[in-house]
Amino acid sequence: MDIFNTQNPMRVHLAEHMLLIDAQIVNSGPTRRPACVLIWSSTDRVFTFSNAYGNLLFEGRAALVAPDVERRLKTIDSNIFSLNIEPGHPHFLALSQLKFEHGFLPLDIHQFMPFSDAFRSHLENADYVGVEAMAFELTNSLLPQPTKLHQRDTRIDTLLPLLDSSSPVELSSLAQRLHLSKDRLSHLFSAEIGMPLRSYILWRRYRRAMLGAAIG
Repeated sequence: MDIFNTQNPMRVHLAEHMLLIDAQIVNSGPTRRPACVLIWSSTDRVFTFSNAYGNLLFEGRAALVAPDVERRLKTIDSNIFSLNIEPGHPHFLALSQLKFEHGFLPLDIHQFMPFSDAFRSHLENADYVGVEAMAFELTNSLLPQPTKLHQRDTRIDTLLPLLDSSSPVELSSLAQRLHLSKDRLSHLFSAEIGMPLRSYILWRRYRRAMLGAAIG
C-alpha cells in the first residue's frame, strides 16, 4: 500500500484486491509492494519517481509501475490518482506480464482523461461500486485487445477467502481441503495469482495491519 506524506487531504478507497488514492500533493518515502500501480496526473503537471538515492527513474503524467519496484514519488498540484491492482485481482496477472522498462511502462495521459472526473465523483459520493467498476474498465483497457480474461482455477477462488483469516494458516490443512499436496498447491497458487503463496499470506497480513492502524 502507498503510505503518503501529503500536505492536503486525500481520498482513499480500499477494496478486496484494489486500492485507489486521490491526492493533490505527494512526497512519499521509498515504497515497494507486490501490486501493479497505475498512476496518472489529472492536471497538466508531471510527477517523478526516483530511487532511494534521489536518482530519477521516471518523469511524466501517466505510468504503470511493475510489482516490487522500489521508488519514491513526488508531485505538487498534479492531483494524482494511484490505482493499486493487487495479487488476487482478475487483472493483476495480465498487467504484471506487460513489457516494462526498468519497472515502468509510460502511458498516454489522454487515455485517462475520461476516467479522472468519474473517479472523483464516485469517491465524493461514496459510490464504491462505481469506483470498482471504473477501475476494472480502466485496467482492462490497458491490456492487449482482444484479451480473454483468465479463468482462474476454482480451487484458488475457494482458497483466497481462507487466507484472509486472522487465525494462523496451516498450509497442510488447506492443501488437504483442496485435495492437493502442499507442493502442488504452492505451484498452482503461483501460476494462477502471480505471487508465491507464502509471500501472498505475508502481504495480506501486512495489509490488514495497515488497515487496522488507519482505522484505529
